[in-house]
Amino acid sequence: MQSIGGCGGQWAKYEGLTCNIAEFINTCGGAIVDDSGKVTVDSPESIKGIQTAVDAFKSKLIPTAALEWKEEDSRNGFESGKVLFLRNWPYQYGNDLKELGPDKFGLAPLPSIDGKAYTSTLGGHDCAITTNCKNKATALKFVKWWTSKESGQYNLEKQSNAPIYSELYTKDENVKKLPYLLTLKASLDTAKGRPHAVAYGDVTAAIQDAIYPALQGKIDAESTAKQLAEKLKAVIKN
Repeated sequence: MQSIGGCGGQWAKYEGLTCNIAEFINTCGGAIVDDSGKVTVDSPESIKGIQTAVDAFKSKLIPTAALEWKEEDSRNGFESGKVLFLRNWPYQYGNDLKELGPDKFGLAPLPSIDGKAYTSTLGGHDCAITTNCKNKATALKFVKWWTSKESGQYNLEKQSNAPIYSELYTKDENVKKLPYLLTLKASLDTAKGRPHAVAYGDVTAAIQDAIYPALQGKIDAESTAKQLAEKLKAVIKN
């Protein structure tokens, strides 16, 4: 009988890695950067979060193949039976409901760590207008349209994307078509954003550079956290 992995995710060396490791750290009571902007990735709680992820790979709870997985890789891995469970973004729900059907596919909150409810990472469904935009008025009209309740309902129905309006999560016809909405809302209510920093591109690159070797078993969690803390302090200071 072919073996099957436990739980997949997005652990390739890109933005998904930052999101996934942040969830482990936050769930264990830590934070990469706290609300005041202080680097706290080397706190005992944060180190525990990193160690938990490292142990998950070491024990094969998360398959080694997941170190190369981005969103679609992980989705394909799940749908082809390579992993029993998968952490992914809401867009997958609509696809799997169509492809697999409710008898073969379901959704539940991510598992707790040592009794602490899992803290999800917020994604990037954001709209912004650059200062260099030549048609700001037109761009603003688009943003207003795209963030309207009507557009939210459309995106929910067509792509199962998370709405920004709370009432869409509890609307009877929506819950009937997409039963995952109540679970998704509960997750979003306790979710946390990625580290707040002006030089975010440098911050997330530093996180990926530090965490990836640890997941490969090349460096221990405590050393990883301390080295990352020093790097982040330098990045944020500059």
